[in-house]
Amino acid sequence: MKKKATFFKSVLEEVKKISITDIVEEYVTVKRNPYSDNDAHCPFHADESFGSFKLNDEMNIYKCFSCGEGGNGIRFVMEMEKIEYKEAVMKIAYMHNIVTKSQAEAYFEGVSGDTKVRPVERKARAKSDDVVDKASVEVLDGLFSAFMDTCTLSDAHQEILKGRGLSDEEIQVGGFFTFPEASQDFLLRFYKTMAERGLDSQELKHVPGFVTADHYGEMKNGQKKYLYVFTNKKGIGIPVRNSHGQVVGIQIRQDDVDKDQKRYTWFSSTYAQHKNIYKHGTPAGAPLHTTYSNGERFNNVVFITEGIFKSIAISKHFGSTAISLQGVGNFQEIVEELNGIEKKQGEIKYIFVAHDADMVENVNVYLHLKKLVNQIKEAFPHIKFYNAMWDESYGKGIDDLIHNQETARLKRVDMDEFMAAYDSIIEPLEKAYQKKIRNIDKNVIRTVVQEKVFKLFMTA
Repeated sequence: MKKKATFFKSVLEEVKKISITDIVEEYVTVKRNPYSDNDAHCPFHADESFGSFKLNDEMNIYKCFSCGEGGNGIRFVMEMEKIEYKEAVMKIAYMHNIVTKSQAEAYFEGVSGDTKVRPVERKARAKSDDVVDKASVEVLDGLFSAFMDTCTLSDAHQEILKGRGLSDEEIQVGGFFTFPEASQDFLLRFYKTMAERGLDSQELKHVPGFVTADHYGEMKNGQKKYLYVFTNKKGIGIPVRNSHGQVVGIQIRQDDVDKDQKRYTWFSSTYAQHKNIYKHGTPAGAPLHTTYSNGERFNNVVFITEGIFKSIAISKHFGSTAISLQGVGNFQEIVEELNGIEKKQGEIKYIFVAHDADMVENVNVYLHLKKLVNQIKEAFPHIKFYNAMWDESYGKGIDDLIHNQETARLKRVDMDEFMAAYDSIIEPLEKAYQKKIRNIDKNVIRTVVQEKVFKLFMTA
């Protein structure tokens, strides 16, 4: 028994040395990027473009910023193969020639055999000072605001925002800007703005999007000071504000994207972890954005949706506060955000979840919605939940529904009844297809959800 345990421990040590990219690449096509996280189409939801599913070889983890799935290589294989932990470890070991097939079989059969393990060469990791902790909310807000205030908004980008239904005043209040080039002129103006506001430019070390290098440093008063720069991107800068109005992140709506790329990306230092000359920097994460209504029509109602422009449209049209998730699975800070809203405008009595209408075929969206609702209910048991439903032919997102003047098509569905109906189809489908629900063909799911869930509420 001791020999068996020692053997498994040795195998596990070697398996952990294999990069997440090398493991995932055995299952899906990976797009390797020289200066940033690698990309793949997420196998856990209906993902048709690169940009959401990220592979970080420095931390050896994967993360989908659309459906929320994430973990290490062992977790990935467990989920893909629907097998237990030790089985996944041995499968990876066999796939990467750490053990032979007969060694793996002997281990599970409890038979004594060859315990020699082929070592894996450990790949280079980032230096300890390459990636740092994120700054406090107060520091992020101060430095992001200084950065934004140094920028301007081009006429072309102003017209794009107007096309999304935003007024000149809303664009100004929202702080939208044209993402700048890291030119010498811009950096001089940015550093001047920070100095005028009494901000410490060295704190940029802890702010997503900024990086430095050894040759950018110089000694001043016995301390080494660094010049912090950022990567050039072309697009509209979108401030992400928490429930207190503080800027905690910046999204970029890119001007030009390839067919398989996402339009929206984060202002992040992730790319710095892969390019040898850079140091410091921190990932952006996926902070929540809260939009408050200008009026006080429904202060006890909060909408939860996916996407900042949707939250703006909701707040403007319905007169309610709206929270934007940047990916349906990214709601880890939701309780904190709701607490902040209650402090600002009083008790929340109702929450409407308004995810896109294609949830009828994307079961992962539903599973995350269920987790979201249950997490909030633990902290706010008094809140009444509703699911906002409509026919997809009138618009995919709720902002489309608003833009198309079709909000009369919106159905307010009791969330408990909706989840009970959706849950009732999962077990029969899994039994019929001998698969977990998220691995069943989306067209099958669409048909059943339309018949058993959608029609139940939309024709009531």
